[in-house]
Amino acid sequence: MSITVDKSLLLTDEEFAALSAAEQDEYLQLLEEDLSAWSLVGNDRQSRANILLQKVDWLLYGGAAGGGKSELITYHAHQLSMTYPGHRSLLIRTSLPELRRSLIIRTQVRYAQLKAKAQLRSVDNMKAWWYENGSIIEYGYCARDEDVSQFMSAEYDFIAFDEATQFSAYQMLMISGRLRTSRKQAAAGVRTHVMFATNPGDKGHQFLYQMLVTPTHYGKKAIVYDVSDGFEQPDIVRSVDLPDDLEELAKVEIDHDPDNHLVVAFVPSTVIDNPFIDPTYRKHLSMLPEVERRQKLLGDWDTFTGQYFQEFDRSRHVVEPFAIPESWTRFRGIDFGTANPFCCLWGALDPSDNTMYIYREAYQKNLTTAEQARLVKKLSVLENGRAENISMTVIDPSTFSNVAGLGTTVASQYNNQGVVVVKAKNQRVGGWQNMRRYLMPHPVDGDVKLKIFRNCENLIRTIPLMRHDQTNPEDLDSRDEDHAVDALRYLLGCRPYELGRKERKQYAAGAEGRVQKFIEKLDRQGKTRRPRWR
Repeated sequence: MSITVDKSLLLTDEEFAALSAAEQDEYLQLLEEDLSAWSLVGNDRQSRANILLQKVDWLLYGGAAGGGKSELITYHAHQLSMTYPGHRSLLIRTSLPELRRSLIIRTQVRYAQLKAKAQLRSVDNMKAWWYENGSIIEYGYCARDEDVSQFMSAEYDFIAFDEATQFSAYQMLMISGRLRTSRKQAAAGVRTHVMFATNPGDKGHQFLYQMLVTPTHYGKKAIVYDVSDGFEQPDIVRSVDLPDDLEELAKVEIDHDPDNHLVVAFVPSTVIDNPFIDPTYRKHLSMLPEVERRQKLLGDWDTFTGQYFQEFDRSRHVVEPFAIPESWTRFRGIDFGTANPFCCLWGALDPSDNTMYIYREAYQKNLTTAEQARLVKKLSVLENGRAENISMTVIDPSTFSNVAGLGTTVASQYNNQGVVVVKAKNQRVGGWQNMRRYLMPHPVDGDVKLKIFRNCENLIRTIPLMRHDQTNPEDLDSRDEDHAVDALRYLLGCRPYELGRKERKQYAAGAEGRVQKFIEKLDRQGKTRRPRWR
């Protein structure tokens, strides 16, 4: 199909020659595509993100490589610039070569195809598209935390971080703080907002994972944070279900206070969602090492380099809640904390296949020891209101010596409230290895022997966040939010993992069976007297 373009917006021969080989290939490939790649038609994920960008303050878009992230950034910024004269956007990467390859070259081709009324110019070391209506799309790069200072005097209506996980949380927060619009622009309909487009992994992974991935239930909800007292562990004011149907999504209204609340959403995307991607791209992604394959092919946010529990797989380990049979053996594991959250987990063992189900959690900070114990006791009830029969409750061994300023140990205070606790096994590395065996697929049936009810949100959220300790790689880094995984380690220590239990031998009833059992015991100890044959 023949495509007419404004050749004045294309690269000159000298500019093309200055590109690297990879950049030249990217440029030529873009020229071969038609503008349907910029219409969002056929890509429901991009369309979904474009709708939410009109409703939320922060949007995370992405997951797998090839999901059309850079295409959506440039499309959205151009639409804003054309719709609102004088609009100001910042599109940012961590380095200039990446910026040129992923965004600048892309827009040069698209604008030439669109015959856009804009010129790409550099003014005072700032490279930007200058529109005839006064709008500006600025390109910036920020390699280090110190580099944020170059943006501190600027103001933007829209900011997009391309490959956002390559930025630190500090960089993302500081640059996002430059969002500001005029009353005139606001009256015309301009909304300040940020878009994070990225694959999982790298240094910004945990920040985005904790703020935009897990709270939104992997994109199923929009979350409203109260940021009136800052952005460190903000409270969630409300969550809003987001329908799958795009027409219904466009009708959703998210109630919030624009002065004190931050509305966030997440739209996961995969290479499959992009109808314009090279079909061989998926094949090459599938050949990457396991961690990178899960990130870039599957868009898996639950894995990253340096992750401790790489065995964790949300699709295998997280299950819908169901009624636990009363006959199953039940356990509780408790990690004590006051300023830091305390965590209690409830587990039940399925006797048919030795699968441990974690079916309930309590996770809260700033509770006294007595309040923690009363909460544990209050929650330990069956559906009919009767108290659960708990086989064993294990707790951090330090609680048997920690008096918490009250003259009696934490463990004693739990016991006084009717929650009888015993010391948990506290071998950290051995406990983590036991947990890993529970997470791994069983060698016989391929199933996992640890399953977690979906309502145990903090355990599900923090298992994939654990990292290897830098000085002792066999241990995990205790500076991370390890309260729930510590409670799980204690609980699973009540029932060390076994590949399979041996069937008990059946003996005859009465004295004959007891004698046979006693003789076999002596045989194992080598103490049986055999007759001497003369």
